[in-house]
Amino acid sequence: MFHLKSHLSDQKQILTDASIDRMQQYEKPASYGIGWFLANENGMKVVSHSGGMAGVATRLLLFPEQKVAIVVLCNASSSLPGTVALRVRELMKLPAPPAANPAKPEPFHPKPNWVKTWKGKLVTYSGEQPVEMRIHENGDIHIRLGESLWTLLNRVTYDGEYLRGIMDGDVKTEDADRLQHTVNLTLKLRGDVLCGPASAVSKPAGKRLGNALTSWLELR
Repeated sequence: MFHLKSHLSDQKQILTDASIDRMQQYEKPASYGIGWFLANENGMKVVSHSGGMAGVATRLLLFPEQKVAIVVLCNASSSLPGTVALRVRELMKLPAPPAANPAKPEPFHPKPNWVKTWKGKLVTYSGEQPVEMRIHENGDIHIRLGESLWTLLNRVTYDGEYLRGIMDGDVKTEDADRLQHTVNLTLKLRGDVLCGPASAVSKPAGKRLGNALTSWLELR
């Protein structure tokens, strides 16, 4: 309601309406403002954000000009919130978003300066452990955390800026060790440093939901 400028008489206004407009101002048909995904869908302004992690999924849509908010919460890792939000839009006779046409990820073809052995460290709140990663000409990536065995980085994608992949491994923190987990990497080449977040994503065990804990990986 705050971002729809629906000011309540018993609440102090924190930001001016002009400031809220600036937070929601988009420069092209789809962009990102201050904490919001912004879009112009069929001539209608849409302010939105999704959220979730293991065991949780959410969807929040704001239609400032229509003074409408759609909020969908789900206590499971599911695409259902997006489906429900779309159905609510239909019931409220709000135009449906343009059909998505996601591009198929291209196979990873490393640039010559990527093909080498990278060495560095994984920094967690409980300490550091050495990391070694080998990027091969054919796109295969092998990585080793600490003294563990070499493992293959799976589901590798590269969008021209970020290298992403998932591996089996142990970040060796008390929180992450409560459940089996994978390590999800999102790395970017900054000068001669390949770095970014490494998230320990736990696997659900029985009725206990999984979670995610992010640390920092830095390789040279």
